Amino acid sequence: MKPNRSLFSALFLSNFVLALVLLLGLGWYTLNALQGVYRSAWVHHLEQSLDFTNGRLQSLAEGPAHDSLLTQEFHLFRHAMQVRVTLMDLSGRVLFDSDTAADVMQNHLDRPEVQDALHDGQGVATRYSATVSKTMLYVARKVQLGSQTQILRASTPIHGIEEEVVQVYRKWAEAVALAILLGAVLAYLVSKRVVAPINALRAGAERFAEGNFDRKLPVSSLQELHSLADSMNRMAAQLDDRMRRLALQRNETEAILSSLVEGVVALDHTSTILRSNHAFENLLGLKDRTVVGRKLLEVVRNSELDSMLREFGAGNHSLTRDITLVESDGARTLMVRGSVLLDIQGNDIGVLLVLNDVTRIRKLEDMRSDFVANVSHELKTPITSIKGYVETLQEMPVASDPDALRFLDIVARHADRLNSIVDDLLTLSRIEQDARSFEAEFQPIELADLVDSVVQFVEPIAQKKQVKIISKVDPGIVVQGNPGLLEQALVNLVSNACKYSEDGKIVEVIAIAGAEVRILVKDQGFGIERRHLPRIFERFYRVDKARSRNLGGTGLGLAIAKHIALLHHGKIQVESDVGVGSTFTLTVPAALTVS
Repeated sequence: MKPNRSLFSALFLSNFVLALVLLLGLGWYTLNALQGVYRSAWVHHLEQSLDFTNGRLQSLAEGPAHDSLLTQEFHLFRHAMQVRVTLMDLSGRVLFDSDTAADVMQNHLDRPEVQDALHDGQGVATRYSATVSKTMLYVARKVQLGSQTQILRASTPIHGIEEEVVQVYRKWAEAVALAILLGAVLAYLVSKRVVAPINALRAGAERFAEGNFDRKLPVSSLQELHSLADSMNRMAAQLDDRMRRLALQRNETEAILSSLVEGVVALDHTSTILRSNHAFENLLGLKDRTVVGRKLLEVVRNSELDSMLREFGAGNHSLTRDITLVESDGARTLMVRGSVLLDIQGNDIGVLLVLNDVTRIRKLEDMRSDFVANVSHELKTPITSIKGYVETLQEMPVASDPDALRFLDIVARHADRLNSIVDDLLTLSRIEQDARSFEAEFQPIELADLVDSVVQFVEPIAQKKQVKIISKVDPGIVVQGNPGLLEQALVNLVSNACKYSEDGKIVEVIAIAGAEVRILVKDQGFGIERRHLPRIFERFYRVDKARSRNLGGTGLGLAIAKHIALLHHGKIQVESDVGVGSTFTLTVPAALTVS
């Protein structure tokens, strides 16, 4: 709401009104006091007149009293003291009056001043007199004249008093008018003096709001405004420093984003683009289009990207997907890595996507996969032939020669190993192809039944090593996945645990249910050194090559398990202590029901 008054007008009016109220209040109090003083002075004058009159009447009362003499004396009182004098008895009957004949005057017993004089000895009253048709000030006193007690009263019109008061009022009004004028000037000057530095502070604050921190605010002589100006100058210096640092950080961030080969885009919770870099616009061909403030799916219409954003809305915090963009010159593959976007307080404010053009890499991977698959298929036939001929030779008479038989066993063993490697390579190729084409069929799986099947399959290997397999999987735990692939991953893990455990040890399969299901395979084997753990899931990587070959390993079992976990949007981890054993953890999504 826009203010309708300035500080100057508020200060001026408040000071002016305050001065006016004080002047009027003081004047009213002074006039009332002055009027009381005037009244007291006239009352005192009337009392003195009564004293003088009473003295004269006392002297007359000692000699022969005549009405004519009293009347003449009362007239002398009137001219000498300029007051009206009245004498009455205790019944209120007027005996003499200096202004009016006594016989025409009414009884004065009911007059207030007479009543007070009868009760208290003296009474004072101001009232309208019907006899002289004026408002009068009366002072009545009970006096003793000879042997008689009577009431002596002196009075005077208050018109004279009022005229004097009016004169005082006039003088007072002139003084008040002059004081108001001076007060207005003083209020104006005081308001100006207070408002001027405040206006200077306001102008300086507006400069600060516009980002101009070069000029400092003027320092006032008033202590409070001096402190305020000093605080605002220090605040401006701090803001200037922070603005410079923010500008430097923004420039550095812009330079980093502009230099990135990866496309980066930040989205809010409604998938509206908050920020993007040039690489993002170049990857999607958006050079001449404004993208900030628009929905991502308005800029890039892609169902795979929409599905990825929906997964973030469902509570995922980190995702990696390949999306395909069909363009006029062919299809392009972009790898999109997404993570939750957090502010400096750690609050979730959206999603950050990083895009890489992996078209060439994916083509090379396809070529490699196809090459491996083709070579593996081509090797299958000669290896089968070699195995067949070796078995035939082993049954012929030439096998009676010990050296020939030993050579044939070596050839047969290596043929079996080559056959296992080819089978694992074909499995890996098929899993990678399923991951890229999303052809793997997922369904709810009762985990306890799946683990029982794995234990039965691996039991012959365990019996050779005298290893006992214990399943700790509760019924009712359901996972979402491909039964054949999950079974193969668990077979690889459990068979490795049996092979690399000492004779008579125990292998445990444990399931922990939750939003995701963690399947732990724990052995009591030799353990794995810490330096091998980061590479344990690489293809053909062996911790102990001689032992692995003796146990018939191909070096692909853990790589296959890892690819199966990734295909299920899960993960696989390992923890191991040398001499204690290893624990492999396969994490896969949980399902609600079994189909």
